Amino acid sequence: MDSKLRIGLIEIGIEPEESAESRIDRILELLESVQDRYFDFLILPELWIIGAFDFKSNAEISQPLLQEVLMNISKIAAQKKTYIHAGSYPLKNLDGKLFNAAVIFNNFGELICKYSKIHLFGFKDGERTVFEPGTHVVVADILGRKMGISTCYDLRFPELYINQIELGAEVLIISAAWPTKRIAHWSSLLQARAIESQAFVIGCNAAGWSMDIELGGSSNVFSPMGQKLNPIRSEEIIEFEIDLDLVASIRSEFPVLQDRVSSMCFKREF
Repeated sequence: MDSKLRIGLIEIGIEPEESAESRIDRILELLESVQDRYFDFLILPELWIIGAFDFKSNAEISQPLLQEVLMNISKIAAQKKTYIHAGSYPLKNLDGKLFNAAVIFNNFGELICKYSKIHLFGFKDGERTVFEPGTHVVVADILGRKMGISTCYDLRFPELYINQIELGAEVLIISAAWPTKRIAHWSSLLQARAIESQAFVIGCNAAGWSMDIELGGSSNVFSPMGQKLNPIRSEEIIEFEIDLDLVASIRSEFPVLQDRVSSMCFKREF
């Protein structure tokens, strides 16, 4: 398989006056408009149907509606012959517990990955009021490579990404709804994860507004050396090209990962 991948980040603008149904139709139409086989991988942001900060509405959204959306995205992935990270959704498990779950389909439309967000944002009054935290680190086989999957607030916790790298990840993918007022943290943390992991880091963030919180956009890709990549184009779908062979090259030329010492090995004195 070609090591060069064409990545498309769909930086969805969330506006209060647009209904969830209208937003769904708009995004499905955008996905339908993509040329067959043009993108290797398309990525959507976190909780894009309702907006990540409307906790009550996310808790109450119809599960059959979400399943219909995912079924349609699955069909589009198969039609376009592209992998699609469909963003994240408030999905219930068999016990009726609600999770902020990221979902990925392969280029045959098959569900290959579901990741439940581990670190829930908002302290006592935020996501924990409606979501259960996930418990599993997820590294998925995507396009013949290992890719670590995480969501938004997870980005602040480097131990998650250390686990993903130990599981073989060469690419780290973060779907997010990161606010404008902390957007400098978003860019800095994406870069930091790339540098410390010697991996490509792909961050797809929402724009617009969720409740009274402005979302910061600034979807970016960073190289394994921490360099911010320039997009090929910045339209409705922000397009990047990455060469996955660069990961092995950088890790061989500058093999810092082999010197990483597990925190379990540290002795602590009090």
